[in-house]
Amino acid sequence: MRVLQRGEAIATLAEIERRGEKLTAVWLGPLPSFEPGEQLEPWVLESEDGFQREEGIWLHRIWERGANRARVELGSEEQAPPWRRPGPEPKAPDVGERPGQTPRVLVVDDDGDTRATVAEALAAEGFVVETASSGREALEKAPRFAPDVAIVDLIMPEMSGQEVCMAMRRDPKLRSTRLLVLSGAEDTRIAAAESDADGAIIKPFTLSLLTAEVRRLLGA
Repeated sequence: MRVLQRGEAIATLAEIERRGEKLTAVWLGPLPSFEPGEQLEPWVLESEDGFQREEGIWLHRIWERGANRARVELGSEEQAPPWRRPGPEPKAPDVGERPGQTPRVLVVDDDGDTRATVAEALAAEGFVVETASSGREALEKAPRFAPDVAIVDLIMPEMSGQEVCMAMRRDPKLRSTRLLVLSGAEDTRIAAAESDADGAIIKPFTLSLLTAEVRRLLGA
């Protein structure tokens, strides 16, 4: 079985064992340059004769690494990193929710310039925007503001963005809030996955990319 990326074979799989939606195999070829959870696009699996083909394949685990050889666990779209999963389908309004209500976005960043720039850009796009300069302020405002999306900087003093995301996930009042994390750190996507965030953007970024990602999370 060949592993294809953009139509090019990047490795071969041997000793394949399937367990439901997952499979384990021996990866033969140059090892992926990223860790599980950092994959940006899915692969395609194709038999040597080309008659069998599986799309939407994601790296789930990798171990027993050697020279051009390792054991891997691969999964379907359900195992994709949160930031690469499809946005939610438009949902029916919850009890008490006004149909057509303008989406609310909470911007959490300790850097005043970044916070103001992002807030102004989102407000110009028609969103209702609230800001917080720290994780603690965000957790105080969020239950009252009830954001549809919370944009959270990962690196903040006193309380990290990862802690903020995990606290929001535990709050029943914020069960429908989508979480988008921002950071210039190399492990941004890993931290996002560990925080159960729905999206991740690495700094520096363009405002058009940010607003597009917010709309994706809203299902627009």
